[in-house]
Amino acid sequence: MSIITNSSFIGGETLSTTDINNKFQDVTDATTTSLNESNFRDQSIDLAQMDSNASHGRSGIQLVTMAHGSVGTSDDLTTSRSYSTSRTGQNLLDAGGTATNLVVNAVLSTDDILRVYYSGRITTTTAITANASDPYSNACWAFWLQWDITDATLTNWTEVPNQGDWNNQITASRYAEPTDVVLSTTNGIASTAIVPHFLHIDDGGSATIQSAAYNNVNGSYFYKNAGGNVTIYGLRIIVGGVYRGVWEQNATGTTRRNYLEYTNDGAYVDTDSDTIAVYNMQIASLIMRTT
Repeated sequence: MSIITNSSFIGGETLSTTDINNKFQDVTDATTTSLNESNFRDQSIDLAQMDSNASHGRSGIQLVTMAHGSVGTSDDLTTSRSYSTSRTGQNLLDAGGTATNLVVNAVLSTDDILRVYYSGRITTTTAITANASDPYSNACWAFWLQWDITDATLTNWTEVPNQGDWNNQITASRYAEPTDVVLSTTNGIASTAIVPHFLHIDDGGSATIQSAAYNNVNGSYFYKNAGGNVTIYGLRIIVGGVYRGVWEQNATGTTRRNYLEYTNDGAYVDTDSDTIAVYNMQIASLIMRTT
């Protein structure tokens, strides 16, 4: 803060107009040259506002860094790229087929919070016929996050914590991620956004298929780092499917759970020629300090 340095009046001494004018001039000089955005903005946080008690409004969360941009095709409303079915997903590509990502290059320190938000638009195609009787109506696509915390070459991607890679096998040819896992280092769908593949409407007489044309994608992710410092070099969005919701036993046949499941069994989802087109995808990453 600005410091005013001058001598106080001394009791018993005679004051002159010069003494009084000099005192006020000292105040004018200090406030004119030093009270600026640093004083009123950067240094305007006091101890009460820095209190780390999260039970009230003075939680002390500060923005460390932010990165944002477009991934996939260009950020207009017409340029899209189509993706075919894939259990473990595909990185969003630009119009020329090159992988895209968000460069972050920031340290996530112990107790820091990573927040990621992404949104975009999709259209889908399907080969399901209107008179199909199989339970196709819960078919969906999923978007989720990967990060590179190895080096700046952005060639070592892995799922973010609490997000699975769709290798959790339930039974033969059926792989899934549990949807009822709140926190799990290697499984779960913490960063996943779900969009419907299509609507299968059967009123008992005239079944119809309606594509999920021009649907929205909105995803978010929250992670508090309880370990040592982690450098996040980049983030990227993966799209996979077609999945379906099930309530199944695990691979050992002992516990039933809610899953999003991928299967190549045509009795559940016909994935021969299904596609999803993605465009106008935006992503933002924030690192926030809690202590």
